[in-house]
Amino acid sequence: MKDITRRGFYAIVAAGVLTAATAGGAQAQTLTLATSKASAAPLAPILTRRGSELLVRGQRRRLSGVNAYWLGLDDNQRDSSGAPTFPSHAQLTATFSGIGSMGATLVRAHTVGISAGTPKSFATAPGTYSDANLDSADWAVYQAKRRGILLMVPITDQWNYYHGGKGVFVHWAYQRNRSGLVDVPAPSHLFDAGSAEKGSAIEDQFFSTSAGGLRIRALFKDYLNHWLNHVNPYTGLAYKDDPTIAIIETGNEIYSATAEWTEDIAAYIKSLAPGKLVADGSAATGLAVADSPGFHAPHVDIVGAHYYAQDANWAPAPIMTLAGQLDRDVSAAQGAGKAFVLGEYPWTRADIGPWYAKVEAQSGIAADLTWSFVGGTETHGASFGSDDYPIHWPYSGSQEQQYAPALARHISAVSGAALSGGAGSSARAR
Repeated sequence: MKDITRRGFYAIVAAGVLTAATAGGAQAQTLTLATSKASAAPLAPILTRRGSELLVRGQRRRLSGVNAYWLGLDDNQRDSSGAPTFPSHAQLTATFSGIGSMGATLVRAHTVGISAGTPKSFATAPGTYSDANLDSADWAVYQAKRRGILLMVPITDQWNYYHGGKGVFVHWAYQRNRSGLVDVPAPSHLFDAGSAEKGSAIEDQFFSTSAGGLRIRALFKDYLNHWLNHVNPYTGLAYKDDPTIAIIETGNEIYSATAEWTEDIAAYIKSLAPGKLVADGSAATGLAVADSPGFHAPHVDIVGAHYYAQDANWAPAPIMTLAGQLDRDVSAAQGAGKAFVLGEYPWTRADIGPWYAKVEAQSGIAADLTWSFVGGTETHGASFGSDDYPIHWPYSGSQEQQYAPALARHISAVSGAALSGGAGSSARAR
């Protein structure tokens, strides 16, 4: 296929997508039924799949970019009581300007889709929803759309972080009807990020087909229904109808998900939003793609992996020790007819150059996303909140000065590349 420049890629993505922004911000409201606000007519999908390939408006492309988990609610900027805050429109605009300047074509955005269990969440209580609490997420989607950047959005989390996860729905179902369920221990359902695995075995009720498990699932499906039908006032589109939200991921590192649950949720998403690609959300460090619960699921389009090379003591190991696992996972995905997305990997490593070269040469990777991007106007202390691998752009810190140019070169080399041939070859954008 003919090669394409990044500018050409953005033009392809953005063509026909932008809609007039609705005047004014979202009005605060609490809903108990799916939003009745009319959405503009759904737009044709930008991103589609052909077997193990991702297509942008019908042309095979590779995507590359970053994770930006905090776009809907930010744990790095906290209020006087220590609670996370909503990112400002100015911060989000600067962020997407920076992401676009790096050449990114895909962003993985956790808190656009994971938002349950606190007064600042989309789902503030079982069956109760606040459109106003998605205002930052709405603006982030709008800014991505303006720049022709696509979004990959997880919808729940294995971990008990501040934005909510599967433990919230287990707790809510237990509160409604305790029969057949065990409550997750506090502070697990209150997002104790310092011990995020607390209660994880009990939270696996989330995936159960027992009577109690199906009550949990019904609450989660209600959440998905409301979230997909939420109308973004800045685009005029419901999330289900907006092709900028190109990939919906069944979760973040939900490695205990079952094949039955994954297919059921994927099919439910497709029933409400048939234009979306669905990614298996079980990817986590050390897990093989061939063992993922969505590997054989008919309604799952994408499988993937997260790679953090660590030894048994969680100390850094040479990242190229993962090269064989990468080849194995890509080959498995291709054999199953699924697209492979490398969803997370660190960028602050002295040995990262050979890894970039490996990823660039392996054309069976449909997309790759580094961890993670933080806001262009955001400031941090030495610990960077909960983020161990923060990227700003334009960059300024010593760590960024050392590693960010190589990351930007990698993203630029991969993003929007038109491909031909098999694994191990790629035609790069110039």
